Amino acid sequence: MTNSVDKGRARVVIDTNVIISALNFGGRPKDILEMARTGLIRNVISPYILQEVKQVLTGKFSWQREWK
Repeated sequence: MTNSVDKGRARVVIDTNVIISALNFGGRPKDILEMARTGLIRNVISPYILQEVKQVLTGKFSWQREWK
């Protein structure tokens, strides 16, 4: 069920590959994340996707950041 805040915004699931590409390479994936950040779309994400993003960023891309 949507509420008035969501009216007119698409709800999307941004998968791990799009997030990783956005954070490391930019381009269209970064545009998609920016749309979610600014509220043009509503990103629906699971804890599993967030964990997978963390594992890929720290493992494959050697990101050294404290995760909360």
